[in-house]
Amino acid sequence: LFPYTTLFRSWAIQIDSSGNMVWNKTYQENDGTEFRNALKTTDGFLLVGNTFSQSGDEDAWIVRIDDQGNVLWNKMIGEEKLDKIFSAASAPDGFVFVGLTDSFGNGGSDGWVIKTDMDGKLLWNKTFGGSGDDAFRSIIVTNNRYLIAGYTDSNGNGNYGFWFVKTDENGTLLWSKTYGGPESNKAYALTGAEDGYIVVGDTHSTEKTDRSEEHTSELQSLII
Repeated sequence: LFPYTTLFRSWAIQIDSSGNMVWNKTYQENDGTEFRNALKTTDGFLLVGNTFSQSGDEDAWIVRIDDQGNVLWNKMIGEEKLDKIFSAASAPDGFVFVGLTDSFGNGGSDGWVIKTDMDGKLLWNKTFGGSGDDAFRSIIVTNNRYLIAGYTDSNGNGNYGFWFVKTDENGTLLWSKTYGGPESNKAYALTGAEDGYIVVGDTHSTEKTDRSEEHTSELQSLII
């Protein structure tokens, strides 16, 4: 059954430097939509989110608008299962999106990376993860390399770990790291630092990164 009793729409507003509203737009596709991220483009904005259907299908949804909020084009990417995106970044030759997918990959949900050209044409679609549930939540592009943060429970200990992945411009894995204690640890965002990166999220473990250490079940913020 469709899990929502009322129709909901994606919403975007533009405000000026004093906080005054310039324009206010809603956008609709299928039985419901949401936006999770936005990028500035040369001619407007790229809005990043997902669509929902009463059948339970969820697909990635990318909307390109002009600087007045008018739709230039929109694209849906996904198949019959759960396929969602949460974050995006601009690349020299297009856009890169990250999220999770049940339609592709190794079982459960997998970390999902999509690359399109500037007009939303799909260039490639890559999944990362194992037999458990895995997801990507944030991406940045540095020197044409993609740094991605999320979480994975495919590491064999039964709980999520902070997950940090680096790929080249074609989505080829360069390295993959996990962090956190023996209980659940999820990364939601990252940014560049002077000598590396800052990754943030939450943890049910202590701040220790050795999973064999004693731990608590209290939810805490975690920065690495």
